[in-house]
Amino acid sequence: MLDGNDQELKSPGSKLFMLALSEHDEELYPGRVLRIGGHSYVPKGEDPIVTVRAIQAILFGEFYLSVVLAYRLMNVAGGVA
Repeated sequence: MLDGNDQELKSPGSKLFMLALSEHDEELYPGRVLRIGGHSYVPKGEDPIVTVRAIQAILFGEFYLSVVLAYRLMNVAGGVA
């Protein structure tokens, strides 16, 4: 649970890969998950194929954000007009 006292989820150099599945549909949580060591975040309401793609990305050691989530995060950060 992300309660404002977030700590690193893994130690530096760890080979642990994490996918966060959330019941929240907010822009705040994905950034927090990624900052503390997560590799992917899937919010509620996403198509199940998004979860499959996130798992596939993690299996290859990659990060994954859906197009919708990436766009929303860019909007929040001011990267998209």
